[in-house]
Amino acid sequence: RFQRPLDDEPPLQTLIPTVHFDTRLVAEMAGRLESFRALRTETLLLGGSKSAVDLDPALDALATVLPNCRRVEFPGLGHIAADNHGEPLRVADELRRYFS
Repeated sequence: RFQRPLDDEPPLQTLIPTVHFDTRLVAEMAGRLESFRALRTETLLLGGSKSAVDLDPALDALATVLPNCRRVEFPGLGHIAADNHGEPLRVADELRRYFS
């Protein structure tokens, strides 16, 4: 059974069909890590110590090829740290630093 969303959240039933786009994009990008070396934009890589096990190595790999990146790991947080049930203020503080 799905939890009832907060007033400003889409229901989980709406989000689930979009997950296949995430996995499709990951599959399409396989073997293309070096292509990110050409990016010159400043990039912020965010992750949490409780994120999925495959996210940390992916962020590590991106951090080695992106020339202008900063990596931040949030101790004790997972993939949904920024939502209303996580710790959105910690994530927002980091985003404020990045965009200011």
